Amino acid sequence: MVKKVKKRSFPFAPFALLFLLTGLGIGLLVRESQTVLLEEDLRTIPHLLQFDERWKDERYGTSDIKTAGCAPTCLAMVFSFLKQDPAITPVSVARFSESNGHYVDGVGTSHSLFEDAASHFHVSMEGLFPVEPSIDEALQSGKPVIASMVPGHFTQTGHFIVLTGEQDGQYSVLDPNSNERSTGWDKQIVLDEMMTAWGFGN
Repeated sequence: MVKKVKKRSFPFAPFALLFLLTGLGIGLLVRESQTVLLEEDLRTIPHLLQFDERWKDERYGTSDIKTAGCAPTCLAMVFSFLKQDPAITPVSVARFSESNGHYVDGVGTSHSLFEDAASHFHVSMEGLFPVEPSIDEALQSGKPVIASMVPGHFTQTGHFIVLTGEQDGQYSVLDPNSNERSTGWDKQIVLDEMMTAWGFGN
């Protein structure tokens, strides 16, 4: 009499699921570790946009750069130019902000980021009054200015923009969330909607 040996079934499904999840995990880790370098010409302050395909979906706190990354994007514009460093991107600044407690859930970026980031990236910073003499003096001395804006022409909630110069009664604006708004603006409009500002240099 030949004894039949019962074939053991291989539990394929659990192992397949484990393999799939592991693969996804590896993919996420690879994506997280990728280094994005700016391709822009850094001889002038680059106009970086939150909704750029290179980083728009990168997380920023509980949100993403596209939605809440105006401050990291502004700082990346200014710092990459001042340091001539294409590795300073909205992603790298956002990671610094997160890891040092400057992202505020449901609000966005705390003003405390600006001084802390300036120190980390070896850039000088001075707080500015939101008045014409203070802003103009910084710009005329070659210091890019980042301004915190209240609801108005640039935002419905709160926003940060970069001022790169002043001429003929206008400020040259780089808005991290708009190509259309990145142009010359009447000084009084900008000043009326400015909460505070910071000037940066080497």
